[in-house]
Amino acid sequence: AAGARAPNGAAAAAAAAGRVPPHLYLVVHGMDAPSLRSEASQSVLAALAALPQIHLVASVHHRSAALLWDAQQARQLNAVWVEASTGAPSCTESLDTVHTLLENLQDGAHSGEGRSAQVVLDALTANARQAFRVLLQHQLAEPKSAGLSFHQLYADCRAELCVSSEAALKGHVTEFTDHHLVRTRRGAGDKQCYFCTLPRELMEQIVSSGG
Repeated sequence: AAGARAPNGAAAAAAAAGRVPPHLYLVVHGMDAPSLRSEASQSVLAALAALPQIHLVASVHHRSAALLWDAQQARQLNAVWVEASTGAPSCTESLDTVHTLLENLQDGAHSGEGRSAQVVLDALTANARQAFRVLLQHQLAEPKSAGLSFHQLYADCRAELCVSSEAALKGHVTEFTDHHLVRTRRGAGDKQCYFCTLPRELMEQIVSSGG
């Protein structure tokens, strides 16, 4: 836990003016958690801890957590270490670890899908990538829709000037389905519809990045 600091003159004046509180206590559970281990996250926490009116109280789980910080971050944190074991059985403390593990596995799966999708898209032509974005845009706008039928997709792609013929679009769709980016299911009127199998977050990233 970081030791408390008394605010200096400038901080006290700012607090008196109502811009910032005179004392702000920031509590971080698991400062060495996987989601906070990046250089950017640790730099932000260290910079906050260096402010006189902010008092950082944090817990760490690994005995080598201090290796996350470089010399500057260690000076900014100026931490006072306190051993505060809960004394609880390992099975009790491991409950949170299980949740963290499941979250990491899910994040890893999503990132793996994202990398695979990007590899496939990079290998496609610009028109094929644009056709894929057309499908994603429809799916994001109408998440309850079964997808787009081939003729609907062709009409939308023609409007975006990314296909010149049905044969060209069939070639693109074959690439999408062969690489498991797109599947089919029955929609209204028993029409075969195409839909993307990627998580919504990845679809949004592909659309916003231009494929």
